[in-house]
Amino acid sequence: MAGLSLTVIVLAYLILAMQRESKTQQELTGLYEISRIFSALGDFETKATKALERLAVLAGADWVTLRLPKKDVPGLHIVAASGPEVAKLAPVPVFTEDMTMSTQAFAEGKMVVIDDYAARPTASQALIVLGMESMVILPAKFGERALGLVTVISKDKGHFGPKLVDLLAAVGEGLGGVLLDNSLLHEQTERAYGELNTLDKMKDEFISTVSHELRTPLISIKGAAEILMNSRDEDPSIQQEFLGIIDSESDRLTRLINDVLYLARIESGEMGLQTSQVDLSSVIETAVDSTHALTVQKNVTVKVGPGNHVPTVRSDTDKLVQVITNLLSNAIKFTPSGGLIHVQSRLLPGSSQANGVGMAEVSVSDSGVGIPANEHIRIFDRFH
Repeated sequence: MAGLSLTVIVLAYLILAMQRESKTQQELTGLYEISRIFSALGDFETKATKALERLAVLAGADWVTLRLPKKDVPGLHIVAASGPEVAKLAPVPVFTEDMTMSTQAFAEGKMVVIDDYAARPTASQALIVLGMESMVILPAKFGERALGLVTVISKDKGHFGPKLVDLLAAVGEGLGGVLLDNSLLHEQTERAYGELNTLDKMKDEFISTVSHELRTPLISIKGAAEILMNSRDEDPSIQQEFLGIIDSESDRLTRLINDVLYLARIESGEMGLQTSQVDLSSVIETAVDSTHALTVQKNVTVKVGPGNHVPTVRSDTDKLVQVITNLLSNAIKFTPSGGLIHVQSRLLPGSSQANGVGMAEVSVSDSGVGIPANEHIRIFDRFH
């Protein structure tokens, strides 16, 4: 894809050349080779360097550079350079606004042809010392948008005649398409790489958390089973106690596995909602009842506040029960013995049953350790 735009320009230029009968076979072959370089696989900088090497030969130039802007960083930054004089003097890494000829050409998207470089008041003294006499400053454009800047320099005064300028203009137009393709590809790759890194980190955290959560009930089950196997003459009440541990920890394992499967269904988009008019008070009561055994075991108290003036809401009853149950389970887990958990529902301020856009809120608060402030932004992260 990256070489397609330049290839189209080359074909158009070939037709133009045939009409004018003014281009040599060598020049046309050179244009085609540049398009082939950008069409090949490989990183952009390497391909750009090879293309500039060919362009230097094609234009008979002593110095060729390609500069690109960087996101959130001012200036035009060197990407590739070629030509016999480049080895003698490394190009300036960044063109700032002080380099008025180049930055103005890029900003306006207009090619600048200079026949007597040394006569320019803003000419680089270093380039003059190298003997540079003429220059073409060539914005690489796609449509009206300048995406990069090519600088082609020669030691010969008046080197860039009309035919060579036309040739370079064709290269500039083609390079604009290549740079656009490369820019879009880079953005997509950068975005995808960031997402993959985030997902990979989440996956590692998820595996670590699930492994820990699964290990805890498994250890309890195994310990209780070993005691029962090794103490067959144990008092029946003690045996019943350990059987109860096995039973409750098995239920805990089942809940953990169901949570993982539930999350997988959500991530795959397979989770559907069965909505109906739901009484919030009944939903809260169901959730509190389902966690009653945990509150007794942990010796915490759950108080449900009155849901005054809260109408029925349209929701999926089972999913809503599950959400509130999860909040309660988490509150029980992190509330010390003798602590208090409070559940409250209310109609949000500004909500109106009359206009059909009312919003209700259910809150679960506890007297536990709480969530560290620096973790608040991650509460709704996956796997967290």
